[in-house]
Amino acid sequence: MQKILNRLNLGKIFQYYLSIILMIDGTDKFFNLVTYWPNYLAPQFPELLGISTTTFVYIIGVIELIIAVILWFSARWGGLLFAGLLVGISINLLIAGVYYNIILVDMGLAIAALALSQSANPNAKNSKS
Repeated sequence: MQKILNRLNLGKIFQYYLSIILMIDGTDKFFNLVTYWPNYLAPQFPELLGISTTTFVYIIGVIELIIAVILWFSARWGGLLFAGLLVGISINLLIAGVYYNIILVDMGLAIAALALSQSANPNAKNSKS
């Protein structure tokens, strides 16, 4: 088993996996097949911008697709953007006052995305203080 793990580039596999999941979620914002995405949106955000909930969800879908493409090609920058998106989603859910379990998972994924970004950064320094 260790030989197999040594031959796999798990960082790349994780990078592509996250990108594909984000592509699926971004695309689904237009179709609502996985879930009905407006249910996850705090109403304050579309009201603040003066747009419909549906339009706001579509905008988030486009942003997710853009981040997915960046993540596919660059773990360093895509990981940072994906982590930011996940923190934003978590803040939205906190404001909405729902789905606290998803907040916990998304924050864990945000940390994993930051780790992916850091591991792809050749200038990252590991401090051992």
